[in-house]
Amino acid sequence: RDFAGSGLYWTDWDEFWKDRDDVYVNDHGEYYDLFNDRDDCAFLKLPENQFPSFRHLTEAAGLQKLSEAVRLVEIAPVDPRQERTITRAVRDAAPFIIRYLYFNENEVYRALEASGTLRQMGDINVSVCESLDVVLEFRETQQRVARDVAGLFPELFVCEDVDDAIDRIGVILAKQFHNPRGLDSFICLLLTKKSKAAMEGVMEVQRIPAMPTHVPLSSMLPQMEEDD
Repeated sequence: RDFAGSGLYWTDWDEFWKDRDDVYVNDHGEYYDLFNDRDDCAFLKLPENQFPSFRHLTEAAGLQKLSEAVRLVEIAPVDPRQERTITRAVRDAAPFIIRYLYFNENEVYRALEASGTLRQMGDINVSVCESLDVVLEFRETQQRVARDVAGLFPELFVCEDVDDAIDRIGVILAKQFHNPRGLDSFICLLLTKKSKAAMEGVMEVQRIPAMPTHVPLSSMLPQMEEDD
């Protein structure tokens, strides 16, 4: 606590910086490579792949993670067109994802409910495209990079030549929901099922019950399924 309170950190400038909201944990290699040439901020110099070991320090110090400071501000697909099969699968899975979050990740559920994200799940649309660029922004600096899959909820895009499109959509969808541990695997599993009955079987195996009737969002779940 004393060290964190000092606000002095050894950075990638090979010198100590006092954090004035300009020191970041370089927990994302690609983002670091894109934005590390700035002179108005520095990145905590930690051993590669050791960020989890320093979690208590970085949280106690209130340091910002680079992965959370970079924003996706634009998606630029080439020749996008709806992928009906995957769109239907994701919409079918939506009520089950909501149930999973409610029972297994309730804090995440409440945050997504408050932001209105969960009420958009019936509007999820997946499109395939020839190629896909995104624009990332960090401290008012923008970089354009290529992606195989990207999304600004509820619109998701995947390149047509990607072999594992279902899995890639599952992973990007989990990231839209704050990416709690295990959610990506759960969504990918749901998307492999051919029917809602099979998805319900996954819920039974994981012992996830039906949503309580008193929860406001419960009333919209059957409607989402009817609207598909």
